[in-house]
Amino acid sequence: MEEKSVHKTWEQLPEESDLAYQRFSLYLQLGPDRSIRKVGEKLGKGRGYEKHLERWSSRYNWVQRSGDYDCYLIAKSLKYKEEILDRGMARLLGMMDKALDELEGVLDMDNLMRVGDGAATVVNQKLKAIDIVLNRIGLVEQKEAPDNDKDLTINGYVQNIYNQMRLHDKGG
Repeated sequence: MEEKSVHKTWEQLPEESDLAYQRFSLYLQLGPDRSIRKVGEKLGKGRGYEKHLERWSSRYNWVQRSGDYDCYLIAKSLKYKEEILDRGMARLLGMMDKALDELEGVLDMDNLMRVGDGAATVVNQKLKAIDIVLNRIGLVEQKEAPDNDKDLTINGYVQNIYNQMRLHDKGG
């Protein structure tokens, strides 16, 4: 997407002398705590020169222009942070897709197999594999299986993890 051409009020104005603009640039660089006095101090000038800077500030609207510049920097920073978050979200979603692919491989068995049916070893191995995958991507750490072991199925275990993740996302 092409960015709109924006008039940047903090750039040199056509009627602004090079020296006045240099002083304004110094004023800008001082950041949010900027002042005419600080510009004078940076230049090693006395109070008389500060009065000259005040006239330039008034004539060329330094306060408004520096405020525009600050807003521009904030917006640019927020946009950059948003792009970083978008890239992070895309990376996380990619990791989750990979984890789901791995989980599908782990779950490639009869979904209704119950621990009570004599398949406890297979189920426990699959549950450990699920834990490894989830821990690898940092989503959740399942400390122990649900309490009712006799009714435990792979789908029930994954559903339990999913429910814990949803509660965590809701702040619960």
